[in-house]
Amino acid sequence: MKQNTLLQHIGLAIGLSGLALINDLILRQFFSIMLSNQLNISLLICLYLGFIIRRSSLISGRVTLLAINLSIVLISLFWVKHASTLLVIYLAMIFCNRALLCYANLLAIMADLGLCLLSASTAFWLLANNYSNLTALWCFMLFQTLHTLLPSKKVAYAKKQSAPSQDKFNHALQSAEGALQKLLS
Repeated sequence: MKQNTLLQHIGLAIGLSGLALINDLILRQFFSIMLSNQLNISLLICLYLGFIIRRSSLISGRVTLLAINLSIVLISLFWVKHASTLLVIYLAMIFCNRALLCYANLLAIMADLGLCLLSASTAFWLLANNYSNLTALWCFMLFQTLHTLLPSKKVAYAKKQSAPSQDKFNHALQSAEGALQKLLS
């Protein structure tokens, strides 16, 4: 299960990196370099958050959460002028969405926070040392795929569900055996 999820997230990282390259080539024809980078990053964040929300076990509220995320992306895109501030806002959105949707305990949430900070610091280091934007994005997305190795809500929920049903089964079995003993004696 974890291996399949990890491979899906690696595939997503490859797909988003390819999309970023295509968007970069297209957007630079019409916009300045700074604006095209901001638009490209905003589009990729929207797609990634949509993927996280779609894969969650959330039954109701998906559209509302997606609308809230989209409005935060659009507001920050138009109001924030520095790309680094925009990246920090988007990183906080990724962390908050995953903390709400994916994890059951505080330790996993803190590990995800460390993973987000590590991926952001790697991307900022690559950008500061004159590596390409695509390389920074690729490393950021690869670090983000590692969140699939942290214990999720689904695993914790399955463990909680198996214990009460097992207790109910044992109780019913003991009741049935007691009734049979009474009938036979």
